[in-house]
Formats: sequence, structure tokens, C-alpha cells
Amino acid sequence: SVNSLSPTAQALIGNSVTRFKTILLKTKNGNGCGQIEHYINNATDDGMEPLWRGLLSWTKVCVDGEKAGLWLSDMHPYAHDRMYQKLHEIKGPYSCEAMNDANPGVCGSCPHRGKITNPLIFGREIATSTEAAEVVVESDTTAKPMKTLRPEAPYGFAYGKQGGVFIERDDEDDQGNKTKKHLMLLPYDFFPVEILNSGGAHEVHFLAVRKTGIQEVLVPQKCMASKEDTIKHLASQNIMASFGAGNDNNLYAYVRASVERLSIEKNPIKIPSSYGWQDDDSFVFAGCIYQPNADPVVVPMPGLENIVANTKPTGSLDAWRAVINMMIRRKMWKHLTVLLAGAAAPLMRFTGLFGVTMHVTSAESGTGKSLALDAAASIWGHPRDYRIGKSTSAVAMQQRAGMLRNLPLLSDEITSKNRRDAEWFPEFVFDLAEGRAKERMESGANKERLNMSVWSLIALLSSNTHMMDYMTGGRKHSSEGEMRRMLEWITNDVLAWEAHEVEVIKLLRNHHGTAGDVYARWLTLNRDTAIAVYQSVYAKIKIEFGMTND
Repeated sequence: SVNSLSPTAQALIGNSVTRFKTILLKTKNGNGCGQIEHYINNATDDGMEPLWRGLLSWTKVCVDGEKAGLWLSDMHPYAHDRMYQKLHEIKGPYSCEAMNDANPGVCGSCPHRGKITNPLIFGREIATSTEAAEVVVESDTTAKPMKTLRPEAPYGFAYGKQGGVFIERDDEDDQGNKTKKHLMLLPYDFFPVEILNSGGAHEVHFLAVRKTGIQEVLVPQKCMASKEDTIKHLASQNIMASFGAGNDNNLYAYVRASVERLSIEKNPIKIPSSYGWQDDDSFVFAGCIYQPNADPVVVPMPGLENIVANTKPTGSLDAWRAVINMMIRRKMWKHLTVLLAGAAAPLMRFTGLFGVTMHVTSAESGTGKSLALDAAASIWGHPRDYRIGKSTSAVAMQQRAGMLRNLPLLSDEITSKNRRDAEWFPEFVFDLAEGRAKERMESGANKERLNMSVWSLIALLSSNTHMMDYMTGGRKHSSEGEMRRMLEWITNDVLAWEAHEVEVIKLLRNHHGTAGDVYARWLTLNRDTAIAVYQSVYAKIKIEFGMTND
């Protein structure tokens, strides 16, 4: 079966087409089929139907078969209705021996007799395209398949209609007839999509579109200066030329030409080092760069792999919304406030502030602390895996804040840290409001590390400890500054759930991150509106709460 063949053989077969015109040209030049030649020379004779029927069996599998069948039928002539009836009755292409039985006395002098099954092999060619085309990419990070542009093939190269990369060469037979000959370089599409700028070092982002899925391949652009470096780097990522090392030169020529064109036609994309708002007002989420009036661009994000893995939009927005609507029906306004704080985190950029902490606390279990945080997390990713672990150090929490930048920082059940040393909490609250990680020295050198860990976000934490009581109690140092940088919600009402409500809550496990996808698209497209709404709400709150400038 075809599936038992190698991927290279499958690609060759998948891209192969048979053209009757090519068989006819070779026949006219004396290198084709004597039966076709005999029919052309004697088509008007009586008794040609068996031969005509055999020729139709060949046209039936050719890409130009209908045109060829009509041409052959008109030579006798046979009625078109009769031709279509014969084609319907024919089960498959005749063999040379079947044709010899239908019209004896011709095949005996054929130099190909016994070497081929039928002359269809003379019309076999590779179906290719050099044009740019949209390719559907099913990424691990996106909620739905994304479309990306496969660029126009460089001069002298082509893509297989069913996948694969080919080099084109002009071929000329003994009679001077020129045709295109295609040599396969790879059995799957492989092309560059963008050049990435990572701190001044440029990498080329390729996609390999295999049957098993999309493979992202990164190659330092400096490798393009050397065939050996390029081939070696590609091989390290399982990209190797078909038919052995002799094809490496052709693969390098294709890659080099593709990258050269890309470097001229497209500006490099800066690889983001964090999620959230970027300096150019784009927004990073789910392993993608969101920009106005454009589909999100999927780019590799070294260093953010854990966050990317836990923020993949999954399931449906409607199923996620069912959980929120249930909370609304039950009038869980305080829990919904925590949810909305998770949604509000990207708006912190417009406030001029860098961080505020919301602490959810209760001495009782079953009051919905975890549900509130799960709901907030589910806007952006997995309700549990998006959060940082309860044993994560304060320094690591700052590093994660820098990576999230404008997405909420969540940690459930920080009780154990509070019990070990409650003083960590006011220090964390104050540091978060500073919007920048602590300065650190480089290991083995007398200089500071470059501190790129900055943020402007909301942290949502929960515990069984009333931290506001602790911070206002008898302590060595006052916490007034820290208290002005945090909000605390105490929940003591134990929640009771009906069976069907529990099933609704479980929807968050498989339906999450989709709201973040919609929200990120909206924010980049409506940034000015978001700022205006924030400013109007701020003005209203200032009056309603009698806010003072401190």
C-alpha cells in the first residue's frame, strides 16, 4: 500500500500526474506507444473500437484525459455520448498485453515490451506550483488553526501540489523537445515565515509542514553564509535532503535563496521577552504577537515556554462563559470581582502604577477562594497550571511577574509561606508596586545583571491568613505604605453546590484561554477606547470614594 512506502516515495506519488499530451509527443518522436501511432494513422477504419476503448482507458487516468478522449473519438468519429458511456464502463487502464490482444501485430516490435506495464509512465510528471499560498498551521499555542503565507518559491524551485520542495531543471530529449524536470529536495513543504531579532542576533523561523504536524525550525541567520553550517544546523533539527548528501547543495541553494528574499521583503520581528503590552503597542499572549487588523503571529518565545504551554486557548468561549453566567445567576459578586481583576491586569499600563495586590482570605474552607482564582486564571489559560505554585519563592514570583508583564500574577494558598515568616508578604506587596525585580550581580563578575524584569499588573493571592490584621497589628515596622498598595477580601460564607452546578464548574478544565484570545485582539484594535474607558471610570471612582492624592 501507499502508506507502507517511505515519506519520500509517498510524496513523489502524491505529486505525480499523468499527461496524455506528453505521451502523444513522445509517440510522435518515435519514443512512445505504437498502438497510439497506429490508431492515429488508421482512426477512420472500421473495427477500431477495441483499440479506441483501450486508449480511452489510458486517458481516463490523465489530468488532460477528457480533452484527449474527445480528440481521439473525433478522429474516427465516435459519438461523445458513446465515449462517456465507455469511460463509465472501463474499470482501469489496459496493460500492454491487453492492447496487443485488442489489436495484434503492433506491440511485437516495441522496444519497451516486457519492460513497462503500459505507456502511462511516459506521461508521468510532477505537479508543482511556484506561487505564494496560504497554509493552515495548527499550532500548539493557538485556539484554532492559523493561516500563514508560504512565500513564492525562489527562481528555479517549486512546491509540490501535495507537499514537498523541488528543484526545477530544463530537460531536452534527442529531438530537441524541452520539458521541466523536477528533483525532490524534501518530501514536505519547508519555508521561512519570518526573521526574528533576539537582542540583535537574527534567527530565521522556518515551518516544516509534515503529515505528523507542524514543526517549527530556528536557524541562526549567520549560518546562511556557509553551506556546511546550514546543512548541519538543519540536520540537528531533523531536516535532511532526500536522496542522500549529494542533494545537500540543492537544499542549501533553496534555503539560501528563500532567506535572501525574505530578508529583503520583510522587516525582522523582535522576539518578545515577556507577555502583555510591548513597546510598539502590540500585545503578546498564547505564544503569539497580536497587532491591530491582523491575525496573531505565532513566534518562538525562548524562556517563556512554561507560560506559553499553560496559556493555550482551549475549548470554546461559550462553554467558558457558562461558568461565569452561573456565578452571575448566584450573585457571586465578590468572586466575580476577583475574576474581573484578572481581566483588568492589562489596563494597569494606563494607570501609571506598576502593581497592586488583591488578597482573598478565609479561615474556612469551601468559601470559593480557589474558584475565584480559577475563574481569573481561566481568562488567560489553564485554571490551575496558569498559577504559580504555593511554594514558589518571592524572588521567583518577581521573575514570573516580569515574564507576565501585564497579565495577572496568581498564587493560591500562600498560607504555608505566611506561617513560616509572615513578613515576606508586606515586602512582596511593596516590591510588586515598584514594578521592577531586584537588582542582581552577575555570577563571577563585579557587575550587575541586565534587569529586564519589569511589570505593571495585578497580583491575585489567597490564603487562610488575614494579612490586613497582621499588617495593622503590633509589629516592629509600620505597613501603612504596603496597606495602600493592596486590597483584601474576606469571605466566610461556605458555598453549597448542586450536582449540575459542579458539572458546570468542571467546564473550566477544558475550556479556558479563549476569552484571553478575544480580549487581546480587542485591546490591540481598541487601545484608545480602553484608555478612554479607564479614564472615565477613574474620574467617577475619585468622586464616589472621595479619593485624596495620597
